[in-house]
Amino acid sequence: MNAYITAGGFTMYWDDTVVFGLVTVALVIAFMVGWVGFVIRDHLRKDERKK
Repeated sequence: MNAYITAGGFTMYWDDTVVFGLVTVALVIAFMVGWVGFVIRDHLRKDERKK
């Protein structure tokens, strides 16, 4: 799965390792955003229960 993407005369070579690395980073970021969102939501719910 090798692809050449040309943008403005600049050719980027996408290799399997590059794609794998980008997908891994994207998954980690998505997991962190979801986890932080869950913690914030849970914290706000706990504040509502106290009242």
